[in-house]
Amino acid sequence: MQGQCLAILVILTVLVIVYLRREQKTAILCVLPLYALPVLHLLGYVIASLVLPKVSSFDPFKLLVLIDVVAVAASALFIGLASNNFHRKRSKTIYSVCCMGYTCTLGLILVLDMLPQVRF
Repeated sequence: MQGQCLAILVILTVLVIVYLRREQKTAILCVLPLYALPVLHLLGYVIASLVLPKVSSFDPFKLLVLIDVVAVAASALFIGLASNNFHRKRSKTIYSVCCMGYTCTLGLILVLDMLPQVRF
């Protein structure tokens, strides 16, 4: 799933570049919370696969699942903060529901992808 997370980051970066060229700073701030989960998943993968085996005997897949759950929570916090850029309550609600739907779906996919490899 690292390749898919990287592809998501590329797409989000292209979106931010388009908003930068159009000088839409509030739109950029609204896209930034979507970076949290893919970035933390990739960083967690690097930590779990390269650093953790040398330091501890802790299961790296358990660490990845924990990092993904924390990343979903952090992303929810950032989405809540970014929704303050909208003035109308309906716009805030639609933005929050769409972004949280995306984040929760991606988080669920990432966790379910690693679940068979976790040793209980």
